[in-house]
Amino acid sequence: MLEGPTLLTEALESGIHIETLAMTEAAYDRHRALAQWCESSGGTVLLLEERALAALADTATPQGIVAAAAEQLSTLSAVLDAGGPALVLAGVGDPGNAGTLVRCAEAFGAGGVCFVDDAVDALSPKVVRAAMGALFRVPIARGEAAELEQLARARSRAIVVADLEGEPCDRFEFPADFLLVIGHERRGPAAWLERADARVRIPQRGRVESLNAAMAGSILLYEAARNRPS
Repeated sequence: MLEGPTLLTEALESGIHIETLAMTEAAYDRHRALAQWCESSGGTVLLLEERALAALADTATPQGIVAAAAEQLSTLSAVLDAGGPALVLAGVGDPGNAGTLVRCAEAFGAGGVCFVDDAVDALSPKVVRAAMGALFRVPIARGEAAELEQLARARSRAIVVADLEGEPCDRFEFPADFLLVIGHERRGPAAWLERADARVRIPQRGRVESLNAAMAGSILLYEAARNRPS
């Protein structure tokens, strides 16, 4: 589900098929071009009263626009074959963290994002909002951890796990193509520690015990991109 003109525009510009677009009359008057764009690509446009549209929305202020898009999920193998690092969200449960990590995956050149274990729903409205359009452009896959590991081994992909006991990332030599695993916000990467070819951590000062999943993943993706040949 998409809400508001900004996300709808991002989706349309990324080639996402909008199946149904619900708008208030006021929103239709302001964003008639978006409605026509949806209709021209085979979507259905519905005009609703504000109360009816608010009942469909996930947010308190949907700006008069709620849209249902066709599901755009890739496969685990396709993400690994895309080249570059693949970001693995292994049990990341907070949709804000997950969406931010998808956004950073695009910013720092990851080949895609894999949601495994009991990670949050990749297509939940809160993840979509937090990703701010990146979800429409970065390959996203859902699957099982065991299958992902098997696919990675078959492709000689190193599995690098973010872990507080790992090697400092500023001294770590990131492989060309690898899986970067970010674990659950409280439980950490758990079973992935046994699968890891390497573990990395972010050097910290002061009394901060740890960074949240979005911050840690973003820093590690940047560090990997900074050391990757252009």
